[in-house]
Amino acid sequence: MKKTNIVSMVVLSLVMGGVAAQPLVPHVAYAAEKAKTFTHKEVATPAQEAQALMQQKKWKEAIDKLEGANKVANKTPFETYVVNLFLFQCYASVQDTANAVKSFETSQASGEMDAATASTITKQIMGSYYGAKNYPKAIEYAQKILKDSPNDADTLLIVAQANYLQSNYKGTVEGAKAAIKVAQASGKPPTESLLGLWMSADYKLENNVGVIAALEQLVTLYPKEDYWRDLVRLNQVALKGGSTKTNLDVAMIKSYLGLMKSSDEYIDAAQLALQEGLPGTAKALMESGVKAGVLGQGASKDRETRLLTMATTQAKTDEGSLAKGVSEASNQKTGDALVKFGEAYASYGQYDKAVETIQAGITKTPTNADDAKLRLGIAYIQGGKRQQGLDAFKGITAGTPSAQVARLWSLASGYKKA
Repeated sequence: MKKTNIVSMVVLSLVMGGVAAQPLVPHVAYAAEKAKTFTHKEVATPAQEAQALMQQKKWKEAIDKLEGANKVANKTPFETYVVNLFLFQCYASVQDTANAVKSFETSQASGEMDAATASTITKQIMGSYYGAKNYPKAIEYAQKILKDSPNDADTLLIVAQANYLQSNYKGTVEGAKAAIKVAQASGKPPTESLLGLWMSADYKLENNVGVIAALEQLVTLYPKEDYWRDLVRLNQVALKGGSTKTNLDVAMIKSYLGLMKSSDEYIDAAQLALQEGLPGTAKALMESGVKAGVLGQGASKDRETRLLTMATTQAKTDEGSLAKGVSEASNQKTGDALVKFGEAYASYGQYDKAVETIQAGITKTPTNADDAKLRLGIAYIQGGKRQQGLDAFKGITAGTPSAQVARLWSLASGYKKA
């Protein structure tokens, strides 16, 4: 499976720009106006001079003025708040994170800073640390934000990404899932990059169950062939050691999705179909491979032609015997044979007949009721009746191979190629 390039994922704009990515112009302007009412002239004068320097982006000169004002003893809490808010802006602008953080904490400790300003600055500091690749500090400040705003999706994303970049994949999964939950609660779909982050972290943890869950959301919200290919392949791995029938089921989903690209894929699937007594399916697969320009072209042309001829011959005989076979199967105690004949009807594109026959088999209590419901649902879907197919799948026992195949068919039947 291709690894997701997490480093290239969507990152908050404030992260990309460092601590000064969200200027505090409104807050600074407000504080500057209030500076005129300072109690101490020795604080007010340099603060006002610093403001003029800041407007000219002369940050270092402004810092000298403000640090001088900061040394004045017995400043009022509001004077401490304003001077250090100015200092934060200046230090942030020259990318001096350590002093920016110190100034912020001093300003906040004055008791004059409102919650909105504190939150904005905390996010900026988080972003600065993230941009500087100091991920533990980024997470530390993210947690400060989440303490008051646990549903802040952007901050949850930063936590997930910072954990990933420290190889803390368990923390990444937890953070990504929390962000996904917040997005869903707000009625918005989680972003492709967020789902990709979750998928990649679980891939690193070798947790195929988690990877499959993430891929299921990706193929639903952001359907791409690569995601589908990974999802089908992982389901094949999960079903490894399954029956020939299960292997054929997965192959048919690949065919339905247009994922078969090699001659081996077509030939292997056709041979599985013949083993399962479904020459109609084998014939259809081979013909599809020829139409796609994959079969009948290279050194294996003769072998492929023989296989197609054999499938065609068997299919002709098989299709002609279906009506008689169904009649005889109707007299049997169980519905196994009827389900099998229904599947055969579906292989020839006779989906209404397939549904009718499989339903008759289900009423006679087939040995494998889950498989019978699976065949019924597939026949409905192949016949263009998706909702009826999904309804048929609902009765399948959870956790069984039939349920896993039904889940794939449910997702695949909703896939619309771009």
